[in-house]
Amino acid sequence: GTDQDMKLALAGDIALSGLVSSDPDSNGRRFGWLEDHLAQSDGLIANLEAPVVADERNPGKKAFLAADPGVTQDLLGRLNVVCVSLANNHILDCGREGLANTIRLLDDAGIYHSGAGISPEQAAPVIFTLAGKRVAFAAYTDRSTHPAKENYPDLFLNIFDPDRVSDEVKSLRSHADVVIISIHWGTDYSFFHEPWQRDAARKIAEAGADIIMGHHSHTLQPFERSGSTMVFYGLGCLIFG
Repeated sequence: GTDQDMKLALAGDIALSGLVSSDPDSNGRRFGWLEDHLAQSDGLIANLEAPVVADERNPGKKAFLAADPGVTQDLLGRLNVVCVSLANNHILDCGREGLANTIRLLDDAGIYHSGAGISPEQAAPVIFTLAGKRVAFAAYTDRSTHPAKENYPDLFLNIFDPDRVSDEVKSLRSHADVVIISIHWGTDYSFFHEPWQRDAARKIAEAGADIIMGHHSHTLQPFERSGSTMVFYGLGCLIFG
């Protein structure tokens, strides 16, 4: 938690695709222990990687993720998810329709989101109250993760740029008790972050972020404090169908 009054849980990638969607009857057994654990927190923030299924398919993607809407809604509720990042390299796998379906489901479930959208407002940072604290959350994906956005020039996806993020942190700082920055970045299957990630994290920490939460590598990577900022370079995968 960031302080004694709020018990926040953070996770890396959640993709409710594959077996998680096609064999949902086993999800209670698969994730029951996790459900109990996360129920003790005020809420979970994670990266939602698989869009809700749609007929559309992004032609720029070889690996393709899609999740069942009912399963997505059920598991996000069970896992006590309060907010998600949509800035990642799979959110556009099902194109415009998949992104729209995902956002509609999140809005219906009362789950906050940042990072991607049909409109700039949907991709913008979000501010919400959790356990009496004002939490600001902004999400970005690095170009190196190959989000294949070029097929959808009219959609909004926050591409990571340390200068832009630092400016965003400074503007959010006056509106929130806790500022959390989510970044989809890093080298797949590496257990360490790269020097450029440390440089970027330090810049964002100096701008006043409280937490930097990284994901994408599918591995757990080092944690450090940069000043008073908690930096999680890679939170791994929580669920990847």
